[in-house]
Amino acid sequence: MTCTGGPGGGEMTLHLHCHVSGPNPLQELAAGFRYYVFSKELPLVLKAVVHGDAALFAARPELMDARVWVHFHSSSRKYNRIECWGALREATKRSLLDGGLVDELQSEITERRRTWNIFNTLVSFLL
Repeated sequence: MTCTGGPGGGEMTLHLHCHVSGPNPLQELAAGFRYYVFSKELPLVLKAVVHGDAALFAARPELMDARVWVHFHSSSRKYNRIECWGALREATKRSLLDGGLVDELQSEITERRRTWNIFNTLVSFLL
């Protein structure tokens, strides 16, 4: 996957925007899960777009070389980011193993469990 430079720059690009979390603290608890779901399901969404607009992509095959930029919007610095997923033809085949996403999500789950254990201990102590 080639992603030199930033979004734009005179080349054909496709930008996807995903709302991961906002200012609500409850949304923040689910940010990691939402990021995971978006990352897992977006390749399927891209396949559906390519399939639905098959006539357009047949007439303009160069559109399959358009670079895909995914904008994850979140109040959390960790998930508020822009990722380049490469050319559209590559992005439709992307898996969770690309970019070390599985390792990152596993560490997030471990951290959340530790945080909840501390919270549960504190609540138990106060009761």
